[in-house]
Amino acid sequence: MDPWSCTNQTDFLWSNSTSRSTYQLGLPHGDKSEGPNGFEDNFKPLVSDTLPDSQAYLAGLETKLAKLKSDPNVLQQLAEKREACLRQLLLTNSESDTDISLDTPIEPSPILRTIAPSKQALTEGELVTLIQYDQLVNGEQQSKPNTD
Repeated sequence: MDPWSCTNQTDFLWSNSTSRSTYQLGLPHGDKSEGPNGFEDNFKPLVSDTLPDSQAYLAGLETKLAKLKSDPNVLQQLAEKREACLRQLLLTNSESDTDISLDTPIEPSPILRTIAPSKQALTEGELVTLIQYDQLVNGEQQSKPNTD
């Protein structure tokens, strides 16, 4: 016995009175299903992923790219810019001395290492105060009148 067959009078009357085309009102683009017992969704997207003018847009971009590739001045300018950037990187003084000084190790305190090892700094960089901003302290300083 088919569990999806029409079991009562209303289902039987509904399935006989409606044609296949009127039954499939919810299906996109007139997709056919297996009747009232079939699967209604075919998982095809209703809207295409491309825009109507995307082929023209891509063709325009390809022509611009071809012009850039064929123009010797553009390639020469890019090569000169690259050389200038590399020259600047090699000739300028690097500010990495501060980064290196932050990695110098600190002599650990034996007492602090025993009592609270998680609070013991290992390098200079761990002692640097990253944020010196406290909303409450700044609010108190602004609310106090200047007594000088």
